[in-house]
Amino acid sequence: MPFVKGVWVEPTKQGKQKISPSQVNMQFLLARPVGKTYRVVQSLMITNNKVFDPRPLQLRNINKKSLYDSIISKVALYDRPYMKLVSFTTTRATFEFDWNKWIRDAVANVKPNNRISKFEQRFKFKKQVPRMISFSNSRLNFGEFLVRKFKEYMSKNRKDRVWFDRFLPREFAGKIRTKLSTMFDYEYDWQQNEVVAKLKNIYIMGILFALGNEIAKDRSKPYVKIDFEKTVKRKARRFDRNKWESFIKKRFI
Repeated sequence: MPFVKGVWVEPTKQGKQKISPSQVNMQFLLARPVGKTYRVVQSLMITNNKVFDPRPLQLRNINKKSLYDSIISKVALYDRPYMKLVSFTTTRATFEFDWNKWIRDAVANVKPNNRISKFEQRFKFKKQVPRMISFSNSRLNFGEFLVRKFKEYMSKNRKDRVWFDRFLPREFAGKIRTKLSTMFDYEYDWQQNEVVAKLKNIYIMGILFALGNEIAKDRSKPYVKIDFEKTVKRKARRFDRNKWESFIKKRFI
């Protein structure tokens, strides 16, 4: 028991210790999909500023609200709406990615576009992936997780007809007894921050076969045959080999 000015003083009961942001250091530990969500775990190091406080820095001795606020203060402002702090101790903090809110914000009024290939659609996100995930050294299976949730969102909100309706000829799409969204392979492009949907080869072959049949039917008619041949010759005369080679070099080299 301490002496104060030579007088023995009984220690008073101490309240729970408050933690300030300056006492907390947070570093990335791991990130991975867990069940239906994507989880990021950060390691915590808390310094004890009270030299004469003998109590160990355990959660039961700490004001939890102050520790919660201090952890949140270490999260980038952009990340806060999308990364939810779900649990914490004195050594680690666990966040979950609110993918539903992020995708709603990222694809609002977004329309797919075609680039390079006629048989793929690209969905450019308006929002960047939270830095807590994108800046991490190890983000296990995040691309696959994001694609899966993108497809869930598209199916739940019936976006496939809106996004893919003009992609296929209506005559062809009407004969296929499957959802348009299932006709594509998907992948997430980190560099461009977009989901790329590529039409599966079996459907590409089906489209080409259907178009071939239509052309064959039309060419069997004399007047159509003449118009078809005139169109081909006109297009061929307009073809500029130099421009085409320049285009190829810019796109692929």
